[in-house]
Amino acid sequence: MHQLIPDLMEKQDHNSEEIQGFKDHLAKKYGSKDPRDLQNFHSEFKVYKICRMLKDIRNQQQLTQQELADRIGTQKSAISRIENGADMNLSTLIKICDYGLQKPLHFVFGEILQ
Repeated sequence: MHQLIPDLMEKQDHNSEEIQGFKDHLAKKYGSKDPRDLQNFHSEFKVYKICRMLKDIRNQQQLTQQELADRIGTQKSAISRIENGADMNLSTLIKICDYGLQKPLHFVFGEILQ
């Protein structure tokens, strides 16, 4: 009987290590609970949403990446990078919206992309 108790305790310790390992796995995959990680996640997600909206509008207007690039005086590869989430200058964003897509950009702070 006394031998069973250490075996159970050993299994419990092993299980708690597995759970801790899984938590570590989740933290590595999805980020920790550190507020800076959360801020980075939210910022990157907003960039992704903006890039996705630009691509969707371009597709709705039946424009190719090359046609959009020609309208704003840049390379097709730059449009591709932007649509895939690359960071861009604010001036590039304004050019794409105002001149490339003819959709003026308006900011409403506190409400944008929420």
